[in-house]
Amino acid sequence: MPIISKEIAIKAHYPIGKYFIQTVLIPDKYSKAEAVAWLEKNKLKHNYHRSTHNYNRYMQHSPVEGAKYYTEKLPNGIDYVYQKYS
Repeated sequence: MPIISKEIAIKAHYPIGKYFIQTVLIPDKYSKAEAVAWLEKNKLKHNYHRSTHNYNRYMQHSPVEGAKYYTEKLPNGIDYVYQKYS
């Protein structure tokens, strides 16, 4: 997904000044079927993803220009990447 401007993020109703999930990183030890099942169970999107070293990245929202990020590691090895812009 391309980086979007703050103006586009506002029009898309992204929350301003609050962290929200930008990407879910699922280790490649999970099959695609397992990953999709986990995402569906947790009401997360799985229609846009790409593979990187050791992970499949499932984008939830486009990255916003100038956003700040942090990662939350879950006990099952899956990571949430949060973003916040203002």
